[in-house]
Amino acid sequence: MALAIVELRRRLCLQAQIALCLDVAKATVSRVLKRAGSSRLGDLRPPEAVQRYERDQPGELLHIDIKKLGRFNRVGHRIIGDRTQRGRNIGREHISAAVENHTRMAFTRMLRCAHSAGADRQRQAVPLRRVRLGLP
Repeated sequence: MALAIVELRRRLCLQAQIALCLDVAKATVSRVLKRAGSSRLGDLRPPEAVQRYERDQPGELLHIDIKKLGRFNRVGHRIIGDRTQRGRNIGREHISAAVENHTRMAFTRMLRCAHSAGADRQRQAVPLRRVRLGLP
């Protein structure tokens, strides 16, 4: 019985169709297919090959991301439960990341924008860091 269930599954039949065709319970079909490792239809098809591309020369393609993050000076309301206290005019941090396609080298930088009483914004740039990514 189990061999017939697995064979029908290899022909891409659904579990309900298999149960109806062989006159067994759906739970039995599900249990047998789970043991055989083919309970999902996606398990029967070979995985699609990942299409990767790589430029011929270094510097041809850069991927750049900038993320803006709010800064905190105290524990938030989700921890202490008090929504009346708010931290204001603390500033933001900007994280920039650039990945070069050919060599897979990554460059990161953080920029802090702090509000102060004397000036609207003070910008303090943190130097670039160079990281080798472990991508194929």
